[in-house]
Amino acid sequence: MRIISFTEKWPKLHLELPVEQRPDFTTFRYFYWEEGWPVQVFFKARSKEHREKLGEAIIIRRELRELDKWMVERGWNECPMVTDEEAREDGFADFDEMVKFMEKQYGLDWMPVMAKLTLRWIRTNPVG
Repeated sequence: MRIISFTEKWPKLHLELPVEQRPDFTTFRYFYWEEGWPVQVFFKARSKEHREKLGEAIIIRRELRELDKWMVERGWNECPMVTDEEAREDGFADFDEMVKFMEKQYGLDWMPVMAKLTLRWIRTNPVG
């Protein structure tokens, strides 16, 4: 089962609620993720000190989104742009902050087309 990891315990994850009461949540990832895939949800999966399995979810929707206004303005990509609202739902102040994060995180190697994934919690991680 693939792993989706978060660097923060974002409010959108609703970890304070029982799993059956948690709403669906979204995240942006590169486009190789597919609808129907079950995933393990982790907090800081790559950190030996802070790694914590938060539970399991299933990808219920995958929508391609563009992060490069220049590509869209020239008609070179037909994906809809990420909106400020979508960026805020993902934890950023706005679209521009999201793009800056991607540039900082991935340098020149980031790709402007990403998948907006909608996930539904299946179960939490059992203690012990």
